[in-house]
This record gives sequence, C-alpha cells and structure tokens, in this order.
Amino acid sequence: MSRLARVAPPVPPTRSIVGAAPALRWGHGAGGGRPFARRGRSALAVVLLAVALAGCAAGPGRTAPASTLSAVLPAGEDLMRSELLFGRARPDGTVVTDEEWQAFVDREVTPRFPDGLTILEATGQYRNRAGRLVQEPTKVLLIVHPPDARSRAAIDEIRALYRKRFDQESVLLLSTISRASF
Repeated sequence: MSRLARVAPPVPPTRSIVGAAPALRWGHGAGGGRPFARRGRSALAVVLLAVALAGCAAGPGRTAPASTLSAVLPAGEDLMRSELLFGRARPDGTVVTDEEWQAFVDREVTPRFPDGLTILEATGQYRNRAGRLVQEPTKVLLIVHPPDARSRAAIDEIRALYRKRFDQESVLLLSTISRASF
C-alpha cells in the first residue's frame, strides 16, 4: 500500500462552543447521520444572536455608558461643535467679497456668539438643485457653544440671514457634541 493510499486515524470529537455536541467537520454530517446544514443551524443561530446582542451595547446613533466615556475622554465639559459652511458664489456670477463677509460676521455672528469663533478659508464642491456640479470659495465658521435652544436659534438665524442677504441656496450645518477643555 502506498503512503498516499493509507487512511488517517479517526480524529477524536471536540466540543463546540454551544454545549456538549461534537464539533462539525467540513463536508460531512456529524452524529446520528444528520446533515451539516440541519445540525449546524441551531449553533449558527445562537452565535448570530450573541453577535447581534453584543452590537446593541453601543453602535451608530447610540451612546456608550457615561462611565465608559469618562474613562477615555479628557477632562472638560460637553459642548456643541457647530460648523457652518458658507458658499461665497452668487447666482449672478459675483462673489461675496472679504469686506461683505467681515461685515456679516461683525453684525450678525459676533453679537450672537461673543465668546469666540473660528473662521477658515475653504473651497466647496456640491451638486446644486439644477444638477450642476459647483465649486466655489467657502468660509467655514466653527462655533463651540452650549447645547441649548438659544444657541440653536442663533445659528438658525445666522443661516437664514446669510441665505437671504447673499442669495444662497443653503448654508450647511454640521453639529456634534464634543468634549471641550479650556
């Protein structure tokens, strides 16, 4: 008998993670002649259920327990971080000038958020309502503020005033809770 024709000794059964049933082996049934698909269904269901329940602890749109967050976040307070993106191109082809922008900030933004803000220069790109791809100079206004109704109303006012004054389709607002320490 050649070496390749020899039959390997039987492998002893092992325990599965779901109790005392022998582990299933690839390509054949295990125990009692039951096919792999039937025998493995209950084990697979238990594993999938465990994975699904583990994912419910904290996932997208959910918050981890405060004790977990406190352990990984720096000391500070939870504040809102609002980023407003102001496109500067007007429908008539002109651009909101630096002087017009600064006057808007001085008259409308600073009085509503006198504690501070950050302004960044950027280039924005988006598809407008007509379906055209538009690139334009953009100002990014970053404001860190309390998560309260007064601040939210002030931001909504700023957005509405800019849209009306400079004939804009929209002002993008991105808001997240952030840990701040000064």
